[in-house]
Amino acid sequence: MSGTLCLRPLVVRFTDAHSEDAHLDLVYEREGHNWQSLYQETVHDLKNTLRAQDPQRQGRRLRLIHFGRILPNDLALAPYLDTLAQTKTTDDEEATWEHVLLQKEDRDASHYTLQRVQAPTLNSKQWGKQRAEGVHDESALLFQHAFATDVLRLSTVYLQCSVGAISDDDGADDGDRTAAPVRSSEPRGFDRLQYTAGMSALDVQVMREHFHQRSGLSLARSGDLIRRQEEEELAYTLEDQWIDNMDETPEALMQSRHASAQSSLLQGLLLGFFYPILPLFFAYEIQPIRWPRAPSPQEEQQNEQLWSVARVLSDFRSRPTPGPETENDAQLREEAQQTANLLTTLLTARQAQPLPDEEEEENDEEVPDVHARRFARREELVVFSAHTHFAVMVGLAINAVLGMLRMLL
Repeated sequence: MSGTLCLRPLVVRFTDAHSEDAHLDLVYEREGHNWQSLYQETVHDLKNTLRAQDPQRQGRRLRLIHFGRILPNDLALAPYLDTLAQTKTTDDEEATWEHVLLQKEDRDASHYTLQRVQAPTLNSKQWGKQRAEGVHDESALLFQHAFATDVLRLSTVYLQCSVGAISDDDGADDGDRTAAPVRSSEPRGFDRLQYTAGMSALDVQVMREHFHQRSGLSLARSGDLIRRQEEEELAYTLEDQWIDNMDETPEALMQSRHASAQSSLLQGLLLGFFYPILPLFFAYEIQPIRWPRAPSPQEEQQNEQLWSVARVLSDFRSRPTPGPETENDAQLREEAQQTANLLTTLLTARQAQPLPDEEEEENDEEVPDVHARRFARREELVVFSAHTHFAVMVGLAINAVLGMLRMLL
């Protein structure tokens, strides 16, 4: 028996803290048709399996939730999980081939399911019997419809199961009791054009595809089996709205265009009238912060020299006075005192010199103010020339006169 089979491990976590997680396996065929009678398990079948595992769940209402969505009972679980984007990503990263032992279980007269079973252990008597029958490979052993094969093990999917109260109808949940929606036989959307405009089915199909591409409905298709019905309802609703809007008269269209033209004209008049006032909003500015200027390399070198001179002078003054001096010692002492006085004079003169920032401030204060008087202090206004202010006021006056003329006419 050959064919490509996939094994999807499922972990069902219950809302009841006393219930342990249920570990199940979905064995199905993703591609090909080598397993014609293989049954696709639905959410309803999975709920029945969970009820059979624990007697406390018998007769209770169960709801399976995946990523915040309640799974309906008629949903085929394996194809739905394969279409999810997050499942595809994890399958590409974690899919591995595994050699497992599977067993057939009849679902009905024409379908069956495949369940993973543990490999049976044979004693020496059973193994000798199998060898006597000519079976020497363990993978070829058959025990009650069980067979060994290679399957593609996919990533594990986690489901949430909400256990409700005991129901009177043998544990059927809300999804079991919900009847299928009855669709009206009245044509909807572009299908109405086959009866009202005499269009063919091909024309309607081409028109629908063009409309979905222009409106973005074709890109909004998520491929989710659960949301397929909602997306179809949205598409029919948009098609009906588009057809109903075609019944508008030309007079209504002209009125809407006239209203939009008046609105555009009013916006243009307001912008042209208040445009000369806009520069006044940019007249004031914040006083800039004056940061201290970093010293240049020459200034750093001079500061180091002054510090060295001050240190030598301090050491010279702190030297103790010697005993009786000779004539040469007195001469050396006098020369040293002259040198100390010269260093003191240079150090005092250097310290008395102003810093570059102070020189700039003094120079700025000496420059006479030749600008005209303004509405506020100089440091609070951007410097505008008299011609600029005159042009602004003239533009404001012209716009005011034109606005009054438009109102009168």
